[in-house]
Amino acid sequence: MVFKRRPCKAIKLNWPLYIPFNTDLWDLLNCEKPQREQIMNKASSLPFNKSTIAPLWRKLAAMIYDGLVVCAITMGYGFSVIGIKYGLLGFDLAEGEKAQLPELAILGLLASIGLFYCFFWRRAGQTVGMRAWRLRVENLSGLNLSWQQGMLRFICANLSFWLAGIGYWWQLADKSGSLHDRLSQSRVVVLPKEKK
Repeated sequence: MVFKRRPCKAIKLNWPLYIPFNTDLWDLLNCEKPQREQIMNKASSLPFNKSTIAPLWRKLAAMIYDGLVVCAITMGYGFSVIGIKYGLLGFDLAEGEKAQLPELAILGLLASIGLFYCFFWRRAGQTVGMRAWRLRVENLSGLNLSWQQGMLRFICANLSFWLAGIGYWWQLADKSGSLHDRLSQSRVVVLPKEKK
């Protein structure tokens, strides 16, 4: 099978960063060498603007919005698991006993919340809360996160949150981002306002 080389295009995004038109790495590698070097040189020659990094208060505000969505996911998941356990499988509750999620279902709940975040970070770089506050998570090249980066970011952000928020407070000392941004090699940027 012979692959036909086609010219690459680059688009200029609203923030100061050039990326290939088609974000697929194979297409970038399939370009002619001069075109590929030209695109990559444009991207690397632009200065990194630290003012685009999202401040901590914006991240926390978006987290509150996303917390409402996570509550809805948790309730839907809980109703589903309890409905399957006691409705379809026929488990009976003793007198005065409350319905509880099985231990294995708790892992499923964490996985479903992680999939929620990873899906939206991978797809558009934004969750519902991030969209409301004009935030976008991206890797250091300005592209959407990979599934591996998304899961690593989710796990590290949870550890950061549950350890007294130490990973979030990290941003007060290091203005380039929070601890889980560094560990997952990602950043959260503020998007410019859309012109009407």
